[in-house]
Amino acid sequence: MLVPLRAIKYLLSSLILLTLFDLVATTCWISSGLATEANPILAHTIEKSYIFFAIVKFAFAFTGIYLFDRFKTKKNKLIFYLSVTMVIVYSCVAVWHLFGLLTYLL
Repeated sequence: MLVPLRAIKYLLSSLILLTLFDLVATTCWISSGLATEANPILAHTIEKSYIFFAIVKFAFAFTGIYLFDRFKTKKNKLIFYLSVTMVIVYSCVAVWHLFGLLTYLL
C-alpha cells in the first residue's frame, strides 16, 4: 500500500511549522529565565548565542525533513510513519509550551 505523497508533504510542512513554534517558544522561555533547553547539544549552542541556536536547530530539523522528502517515494510507508511520529512528538512539545504559557499567565 502506497501512502499518498500529498499526505507526506502535509506532514513535513507541519513539522516545519512545529519546529518554528518550538524555536520561538524555547527562545522566549530561556531568555526570560523561566526554562532551560532540555537537549544537551542545543543547550550548549544557546549558551553561545540565540542566532547560533536557531541555525543549529533548523539545521537538524531541515536535514531530517530533507531526508524524509528525498526518500518519500522509495520508502513511502516508512517515511509516512516516521513523519507521523515526529509530528506527534513536536505536537506534544507545542502543547507543553502552551501549557507553560497558560500556567505563567494564570
